[in-house]
Amino acid sequence: MEILVVTLGILLAFTLNNWNESRKERNTLGQYRENLIAELEIDLEQTNRLDSASRRREDQIKQYLEYKKSADVEIDRLIIKMSQINTTVDGFNKHAYTLDELTTTGGIALFSEEEKRRSENSKEPLNYTISTKNYTSED
Repeated sequence: MEILVVTLGILLAFTLNNWNESRKERNTLGQYRENLIAELEIDLEQTNRLDSASRRREDQIKQYLEYKKSADVEIDRLIIKMSQINTTVDGFNKHAYTLDELTTTGGIALFSEEEKRRSENSKEPLNYTISTKNYTSED
């Protein structure tokens, strides 16, 4: 009888331990998901800001070139218009620290195989193309 009680106690302890470990993994996985989403939102915001700045810069260049092509160009005004063009190009700084952590620590294993497959199947190749236009004095 004592052996049965001890055996049941050990089985119960293993069951509770497994349940607790599963709970911890679920909590960790949930935190990873939240962090990934937050970091992607930051990256998207930054991308949108960079895109807006690029569009403003393109508009400034177009306005400058239009004025330069006009018949009554004043050199002083042309210089002012040129100096108003923001030529600073900000770089993109990714915020994918959680993804880096998941890949280096092996935490990616916490995600189910179906989640990984679904993620891989939904990914499009990341092709970043930059539309380049040659702005010359002939434009």
